[in-house]
Amino acid sequence: MTESLAHLQAAAHKQKLIFGAIPLPIVPLFEEASSLAHAGDIMRLFLEDHELARAAKTTWGARLEMMVGYSDSASRCENRARLLPRVGLRWSWSI
Repeated sequence: MTESLAHLQAAAHKQKLIFGAIPLPIVPLFEEASSLAHAGDIMRLFLEDHELARAAKTTWGARLEMMVGYSDSASRCENRARLLPRVGLRWSWSI
């Protein structure tokens, strides 16, 4: 589960150790109430990370995915629909 940019960077680091690059898309999972609430900020930071943005543009076909789960802790929260922010990210590929 993704709780911060550091989790995505760790996945990238492991790929670089194994493959020498980041050939596989990194798909964050937002499931707990706290990660759902911060999903927009985490994805924004993902796009601001030069190395991850370069991999997304050049290797992953300029596409990003994210998984939104539904854990027990999220199901116990009131107003669950508001946990996942409406993320309207716009960016340009200037790499």
